[in-house]
Order: sequence, then structure tokens, then C-alpha cells
Amino acid sequence: MKTAKVLIVYELVPDSTEFYVGDADEGALAKLKLCHGKFVNQTNLSEKEEAALTWLDTELKNKTESNFGDVAPDQQFHKFISDRPIDLEGLDLLIHTGFIL
Repeated sequence: MKTAKVLIVYELVPDSTEFYVGDADEGALAKLKLCHGKFVNQTNLSEKEEAALTWLDTELKNKTESNFGDVAPDQQFHKFISDRPIDLEGLDLLIHTGFIL
């Protein structure tokens, strides 16, 4: 099964923005594409969009923080923290989503 390198820009509106990097398989890519441009607590979401956002929120909770892009074997994505720019080489997809507080 083919995977894609994904950067997730996850906004916690109005407080902060977090960045997550990881590899997504075809099933995860389909869910991520449903999340793009959508936010938890947004109105007028379809059931599929709400389910995808709930899945992503669960995936991103308590993730390992990394400066170097290493993802722990048991985690699909990791939280990127660094004062250096994120290396976008080989990036296949950017997803912008989040949570409205």
C-alpha cells in the first residue's frame, strides 16, 4: 500500500497553531482530505466530515514532539516543534484543519 508524506497545519482557534508530520496510507489520506478546510465545532459538517475530524483529533492527541522528523513506530504523526523551518522536501499533501474553541 502506497503512503504519502503529509504536513498537517492544525489550528486551535483562536489560541495557537500546531504542526504535525507523518506518513498516511490510502485510508488515512481519504479521511485527511475530508478534514481539509474543516474544523471541529464548525457548523454544517456532513457526518463523514465529522467522523474524519474526530478520527484526526484522536490521532493527534498526546503525540511525540520531535525536532527532527522521526516518528515513533506506534504513531502515524508526530508534533513538530522547532525554531527551524519544516523540511518540505518530499511532501505530498498539506492539510489545513483544526478545532474551534
